[in-house]
Amino acid sequence: MPVAERTYSFKARASLVEDLHNARQALVEIQKDEEAYEELVHEFARRLALWKHEDDEGNQSALMRSVFLSFIAAVEKTHDDRRYASEYEALARERTPEDDEFVRAAVSSVSGLWQDE
Repeated sequence: MPVAERTYSFKARASLVEDLHNARQALVEIQKDEEAYEELVHEFARRLALWKHEDDEGNQSALMRSVFLSFIAAVEKTHDDRRYASEYEALARERTPEDDEFVRAAVSSVSGLWQDE
């Protein structure tokens, strides 16, 4: 049974091919780790939920570009989060009581601003 096909094209940043290549490499790593894969699915779904569909309504090329770029961004974020997680953990282990006091003071000073909103 023949399938109707349509060609889509869209303008994108000049680095798109390189970004896609990097995302594909990161995706290979992410797929090996079930937890990372679940994080990717969650991040992509989050981006789609926040996405303003009316911006692309009636413009299928813009729609395809938005989905494509959202997926690349989700892969990049998931990969970076996983890559830096061990560094974050190491820094957290090295925190001193002075660091903790600084964080408490900073949170305390801005908490009043949050309550005013």
